[in-house]
Amino acid sequence: MTMSMHLAGRVALVTGASRGIGAAIALRLAADGANVVVNYHSNREAADGIVHEIVSRGGNAHALQADIKQVADVEHLIVEATRLYGGLNILVNNAGQAGGRPLGEIDEALFDSMIAANLKSVLFASQAAARVFPDNAGAIVNIGSLGHRHPRQSHLYPLAKSAVEFLTISLANALAPRGVRVNAVSPGLIDTDMLRSFPPDLIAEFLARTPLGRTGKPEEIATVVAFLVSDDASYITGETIPVGGGFR
Repeated sequence: MTMSMHLAGRVALVTGASRGIGAAIALRLAADGANVVVNYHSNREAADGIVHEIVSRGGNAHALQADIKQVADVEHLIVEATRLYGGLNILVNNAGQAGGRPLGEIDEALFDSMIAANLKSVLFASQAAARVFPDNAGAIVNIGSLGHRHPRQSHLYPLAKSAVEFLTISLANALAPRGVRVNAVSPGLIDTDMLRSFPPDLIAEFLARTPLGRTGKPEEIATVVAFLVSDDASYITGETIPVGGGFR
């Protein structure tokens, strides 16, 4: 990818950036000139691989470990990301937890884990980032999902992701007086490890609801995120952009 300088001098933190959509976002923001902090939970080797790829292309990146389900970890992650580059301008809340069980098999532990990974993490990372963002120079993008349109058996994941859309509006309203913009991107079927873990019949069902008739690429999500955090999107906040090939 050719380096551009749309985000030169800015610092971006991408949670869950060691693979899939998060990795594609980290690579794209770096290609646009941002200094990128690659957050990972357990796969240090994969995160280091993304950092190496960014650096080999002339960019700047560091990997930082954190469990985004833990508020203390999230707050420390924001502090460390800010310390590395002397500030923070962009937060992409990408990390999450997929999976689901039939209604009768949901227990309290699963509920707490899914909500913590997919919703609580977004709130507290955004809260911590807002403390360090400079006025009129901050942007948050939350990664949602179009899966809540047809939740089928996976009750908790679409529940949390639909709540992310509401939280995006709430955060946008709260941070607008400081000139900080908050938006969300809701992917449809994207070719990732997560998608490949889905039952084939579910993938076929969702493809049948996708007019373009194919899965998307992580890079197609990254392109929209890169736009939303750039000055080209300076009048966009509180919005959720669906990127799913027309999925209904």
